[in-house]
Amino acid sequence: MAFDYELKHRIEHQDCRIIAFKKQEELLEQINKEWADTLKLKHEKLLAPTEEIKRLRKDYTELLESQGLTSWEAWLKACEKYPA
Repeated sequence: MAFDYELKHRIEHQDCRIIAFKKQEELLEQINKEWADTLKLKHEKLLAPTEEIKRLRKDYTELLESQGLTSWEAWLKACEKYPA
């Protein structure tokens, strides 16, 4: 159900699990709050923010490089925009 929901509400260039996991937590909370809390902790480990940040940095670096910045300049700006 959660991944069906995600397909209908997909955000381009975002990890699809972000939406699906949130929906799973919402659905499970209707049954049992403790189970939902446990699931949320598991999801947080699976969706380490550093992985999302790495992807955002990479994409932004490529965009800046396409606009004429050197790889190093682009990377530094990407790190400023998406700090760890």
